[in-house]
Amino acid sequence: MSRILIIDDSAQMSHLLREMVSIFGHEAEIAHSGTEGIQKVQSFDPELILLDIMMPGMDGWGFYEKHQEVSDVPVIMISADASFSSRRKANELGVRLLEKGVEPFALRDIIAETVEGTRASG
Repeated sequence: MSRILIIDDSAQMSHLLREMVSIFGHEAEIAHSGTEGIQKVQSFDPELILLDIMMPGMDGWGFYEKHQEVSDVPVIMISADASFSSRRKANELGVRLLEKGVEPFALRDIIAETVEGTRASG
């Protein structure tokens, strides 16, 4: 079981993601903003972060920039913004970007691949 932090300002989406990752056997915690996410990284000590891009205040890009300064926990962005420019930016940063509505079993496999890859390299 892995600890996964979900950062999304949408209560509906964050709870849906928490339900999915819980069904997949992971422990999940939710933050509803980038600022809250920074705090929860320290208190929850996740092995993976699922991050929305479009949030008020500190958006996903801002969170990722701050996060990279203090942690090497992998991030997967899950966003309704799957535009070419967002995909290009994610690619340049080396972050996987999934579009909201990703098929649950695809998400399960991506989470497993990411967490296992991190454990193998750590």
